[in-house]
Amino acid sequence: MPEGQGKYVWQGGCVYEGEWRRGMRHGIGKIQWPSGTVYDGEFSGGYMHGTGTYIGSNKLTYKGRWKLSLKHGLGYQVYPNGDVFEGSWMQGTPEGPGKYTWANGNVYLGNMKGGKMSGKGTLTWTNGDSFEGSWLNGMMHGFGVYTWRDGGCYVGTWTRGLKDGKGSFYPQGNRLPASQEVYLNALRKRGLLPDLRKQNHSHIHHAASVDMGSVKVGGNRVSNRNSDKLSEGNLLNLQQSRNRNVSLERRWSLEVSIEKVIGHDSSLELSDSFKEGRENGSETNAPILEREYMQGVLISELVLNNSFSPSSRRAKRRQKKLAKEVKRPGEAIIKGHRSYDLMLSLQLGIRYTVGKITPVQRRQVRASDFGPRASFWMNFPKVGSQLTPTHQSDDFKWKDYCPMVFRLGY
Repeated sequence: MPEGQGKYVWQGGCVYEGEWRRGMRHGIGKIQWPSGTVYDGEFSGGYMHGTGTYIGSNKLTYKGRWKLSLKHGLGYQVYPNGDVFEGSWMQGTPEGPGKYTWANGNVYLGNMKGGKMSGKGTLTWTNGDSFEGSWLNGMMHGFGVYTWRDGGCYVGTWTRGLKDGKGSFYPQGNRLPASQEVYLNALRKRGLLPDLRKQNHSHIHHAASVDMGSVKVGGNRVSNRNSDKLSEGNLLNLQQSRNRNVSLERRWSLEVSIEKVIGHDSSLELSDSFKEGRENGSETNAPILEREYMQGVLISELVLNNSFSPSSRRAKRRQKKLAKEVKRPGEAIIKGHRSYDLMLSLQLGIRYTVGKITPVQRRQVRASDFGPRASFWMNFPKVGSQLTPTHQSDDFKWKDYCPMVFRLGY
C-alpha cells in the first residue's frame, strides 16, 4: 500500500507522481493522462481537492479551487475558444459573482447561476453599448438601463431578452433627470441594480491567482478508496457534462442586436445641422420619449420633453427640421383608442405565426405544408391556453396560412 512520496504508472499510460496516504493520492501531486491532459495541485482521498491547475488536451486551462474533482470556489478558466471566466464556481459550473470576458472583447461583470448570467450584472459590448440590470438564464430580464455608445439610454423592463412594459428613452444630449438618478441610486443601494462603479474587483483576481504552495488542504479526509481509480475518460466525461452548461449561450447576442435596432430608432438620430449647433455651443435637447413595449414590439410612444430653448431664428429652424424627422407616418395608437385591441391582436397573431411565442418546433418544409389544408384557425382566449399566451386584448381567432413556411422563412 503506497504511503508517502512516490510515483505510480498505470497500464494505460496514466502517471501520478506525488504524495500518498493509505494507498490513495493525498497531498501535493501531479497526474498526467496519455492524451496530454495534466493536473498539478492538491489531492485528498484520491480526488483533486484543494488548489490546483488543470490543463486539458483541448487547451482548456483552469487554475483555482477544487472539491471532489470538481471546480468549486474561486477560480480562473480560459476556454478553448479564447473566452475567460474568473470568479466563483460551484460543483463544476460558474455560480455567484464573477467576470466573463468573450474572445471578441465583450465583458460581463456580475452574478452567475448554472453557468449563465443570472441576477444583477453589467454587460459591456466592444462597440461601447452596455446594459446594467437584471438577468435570467443569460437574457436581460427585469429592470435595467441600456446605454448606447453615443450617450443615449433606455430605462425600463425586459422579459427574456425583449423590452416589455413601460420605459423612458433619453436620446443623445439628454441627461437623466435628478429624480431618475436618485431612483436608480436607491435601487443600487437596495441591491436591485448592480453598483459596479464602486465595486473593487481586484479581490476576485487575487483570490483566483493565489499561490498554490501557500495553501493547505482543508476539510476532512475523504475515505472512498475507489476514487483512486480515477481515469482520464471519467474525468473528461465529467468535465464535458459540466461544460455544456458552463459556456455562456450565444443566443442572447442575436436578440440584443435586434433590441438595439428597436430601441435606438434611426429616426431619432440628430440631424447634421442639429449636431453642428451643439458643437457651436448652443444648448439643445432632443425629445425625451416614454415608450411602452409588448414582448419587444413598440405599442405606444409619448413625447415628454420637446423644448429646445431656441435663442435665435436658426435654432428655431433646427427645431422644426428635427420635428419633421421625428414625425412618423400613420396614427399613434395608445390605450383607449378604438383600434387598441385590434393592434394588440394583430401583434400577437403575427408573433405566433412566425414562431416567436409558439411551442411548436421549427422543421423542414414538406409538401403538406402548402395548400388549403395547411391553413387553420387558432383561438386566442384572454386567459391563455396550452398553445397561446395570456394577453391584454379581448378573445379573438387567428387564421394561420401555411405557418411552417412562414416560420422557416422568418
